[in-house]
Amino acid sequence: MLYPALFQLHSAPTFVADNCTAGNLADGTSCLVKCAAGFSQDTGTTAYTCSSDTLIETPTLTCTVPAGYLCDGVGIDTDTCTPTSCAPGYTGTPGLASCANGGDVDWGFASPCDAIPCTVPAAFGTNIVADNCTAGNLADGTSCLVKCAAGFSQDTGTTAYTCSSDTLIETPTLTCTVPAGYLCDGVGIDTDTCTPTTCAPGYTGTPGLASCANGGDVDWGFASPCDAIPCTVPAAFGTNIVADNCTAGNLADGTSCLVKCAAGFSQDTGTTAYTCSSDTLIETPTLTCTGDVCKVPAGYLCDGAGIDTDTCTPTTCAPGYTGTPGVATCANADADWGFASPCDAIPCTVPAAFGTNIVADNCTAGNLADGTSCLVKCAAGFSQDTGTTAYTCSSDTLIETPTLTCTGDVCKVPAGYLCDGAGIDTDTCTPTTCAPGYTGTPGVATCANADADWGFASPCDGETD
Repeated sequence: MLYPALFQLHSAPTFVADNCTAGNLADGTSCLVKCAAGFSQDTGTTAYTCSSDTLIETPTLTCTVPAGYLCDGVGIDTDTCTPTSCAPGYTGTPGLASCANGGDVDWGFASPCDAIPCTVPAAFGTNIVADNCTAGNLADGTSCLVKCAAGFSQDTGTTAYTCSSDTLIETPTLTCTVPAGYLCDGVGIDTDTCTPTTCAPGYTGTPGLASCANGGDVDWGFASPCDAIPCTVPAAFGTNIVADNCTAGNLADGTSCLVKCAAGFSQDTGTTAYTCSSDTLIETPTLTCTGDVCKVPAGYLCDGAGIDTDTCTPTTCAPGYTGTPGVATCANADADWGFASPCDAIPCTVPAAFGTNIVADNCTAGNLADGTSCLVKCAAGFSQDTGTTAYTCSSDTLIETPTLTCTGDVCKVPAGYLCDGAGIDTDTCTPTTCAPGYTGTPGVATCANADADWGFASPCDGETD
């Protein structure tokens, strides 16, 4: 017989029953405990488990004193707490409290231990002002932000104050700068009052005295601005190079413009931009342009040859062409060169006869225009064995002619006829009789291109029963 385990809830009142009851726990079952009110579970397990009459598992959980309180001088687990002081970062006179098995959540302390707020300074730093921070107290577990004063921009760093009990665990690290183009006391350092002697290099103006102390005017109240000096784009961009969107003269600070190769020239390598930073061209074009080659058009000879040239005095048109072109000049690869008379391609001649058993498909005997083709095919009753079917003309030369061969379609002797006593293939048929099962006197017949009826004098009709 299996006996239940006998147990009582442990006397540690920092945890209480969840579904356990003191007394018997049946074999093979478990029950649970939990931290008492006012305690939170740190670690451990929460179960009693019974195997026959043995508790093979008992709770190991521990429960803690609330944050901010010290019990007997330390933050140890206890049922009765007589703190001498609040924990570091907290303030109050908590007095005696008890949390025995369901004690009040706040332990019934006479006075709470409140977290001590942090102190945010009145001055946040050079050229730094409040975003949502206020000087003085910052509550435990909260943050507030600062930012650069008007007229300053953030360089680097963080912008937050963050409080944990009475300690600022995060403070701002941002830095803020004098506006671009101005020198303060001769250098571009951070300062609240600026007495520039000159504008920064690349800028022009007489700025005078200005002040930007934590919220100063965005432009510092300078008497005269320091304006960026524009760059100068040259009037001539380079050999065979013209403007794309550039214009000679001023190019504003921080902008770019482009050039390109002139008409009749193509870019070989390089870049196409002028880019200005204050008064300095930090980028200038490096492109090179090569004149487009004046290719002599097909069909023309220049001085007797089809060479590249700018001026062409042909003596004749090229072979395969006809005309009297005269003198012409190529201005930037002009397409037609202005020849007095064109050199027209001489057409090819397609023959009247295409070959044995070959007929036109879309070809006609005579002229075939330059750069075109036409087709032939096997005559009726003939089929193509191999080869090509096209005539193709390039100027006056047929660069492709048909190579097809055509074989006559076989003349099959119709069913019911015998040719010379057998049903063999033949072009001429002199049957002596009709085939068995047929009757008639067919006589002599000739197969012209697989003609279906052969022209027999009399048909061979099928006999009927």
